[in-house]
Amino acid sequence: MTLRPGGWVALLDTEEHYDDPFGAALVGMWTARGDDDGAWVKRPTDTEVITGTGLFDATIERTAPYPADVAHDGPHPVTS
Repeated sequence: MTLRPGGWVALLDTEEHYDDPFGAALVGMWTARGDDDGAWVKRPTDTEVITGTGLFDATIERTAPYPADVAHDGPHPVTS
């Protein structure tokens, strides 16, 4: 597939974010147990990567102004 001049691309990305102190503790636990020295924590944003290619004009990033509210009705049993 080729993007024609004047065409556009829309990407949707989701990411979990937790408020501190839990968020900081969670990142610390993942970093301590990973084998990449926390590279995923320090990775550039998608906007930075896309802009860095030089293939596109202005890159626009939008973030939801509110956190998603996911209902939680307790633990779910694990079955095999």
